[in-house]
Amino acid sequence: MNNNHSMRRADIILIAGCLLAALALTVFFALHHGTGSMVRISCNGAEAYIIDLAEIDLNSQKNYYMVYYAEEDRGYIANTVGNTVYADQDVHIIYAEDYPTLPEGGSYNLISVADGKITMEAADCRDQICVHHKPIISERESIICLPHKLVVEIVDSGRKPGSERRKSMRSAEAEGELLDGVTR
Repeated sequence: MNNNHSMRRADIILIAGCLLAALALTVFFALHHGTGSMVRISCNGAEAYIIDLAEIDLNSQKNYYMVYYAEEDRGYIANTVGNTVYADQDVHIIYAEDYPTLPEGGSYNLISVADGKITMEAADCRDQICVHHKPIISERESIICLPHKLVVEIVDSGRKPGSERRKSMRSAEAEGELLDGVTR
């Protein structure tokens, strides 16, 4: 009797169990993904800007957020859009309702928000992986531009970002407050 090519009952049960588990996980994740209420833009590991999706009419025209990395060219920011939302150190985030003119000097990423989707419209990085990334629409999805160390992710407003949580823990430790029931 040759048992090398025949499937036993245990093999069939194991395969059916694995397929059922995969189907259950797929259904669970499909039903429990959040839409998120904010888009967090982080540069070099530090939170640079938050876009509140509740304040944007997601069914209207595209809204653009350009991340511009040039300290020496602040004139470009003021002259091009005139509405500087965030400017600190050498990262500037500019809001525009119309497609902005892309800078010729300096590095940039252009993020668009429309129809409930966040996309990277343009970037001057050479690999363009972030530009070709599919639009993100659900909580905990992200678009990452490695050359610019930029992360664009959808988060829920009820959750504290990890960096804020660690900062509040350090401040509690410094003040000697109770943290997790233990005085530190």
